[in-house]
Amino acid sequence: RFGGITGFASTLGVTLYGLYGVGYLDQMLKLEANPVLRGLWTVSPHYRLADLTQRLYFKTGALPTDAFWMMIVYFAGILAVYSGLSRLCFRTKLNA
Repeated sequence: RFGGITGFASTLGVTLYGLYGVGYLDQMLKLEANPVLRGLWTVSPHYRLADLTQRLYFKTGALPTDAFWMMIVYFAGILAVYSGLSRLCFRTKLNA
């Protein structure tokens, strides 16, 4: 039970941080330059890029093709990193 709760809470935390926390971190970096926060911002997942609600609201149309493929590659990279970490952390041991 504890493993399931921990897995759910940690992924929920990373998701909320990627959607909203990175934006707050960006606002703090605009006020004051801090190399530690800049490094944290650089390695953070920027899930807000996947939310296209603003493009619909402001009627800016479809994404350009090059920006679309850059986003696809970015999120595929995040998927690869998370899949690798999940494989390392949650691998079952075979008793032979």
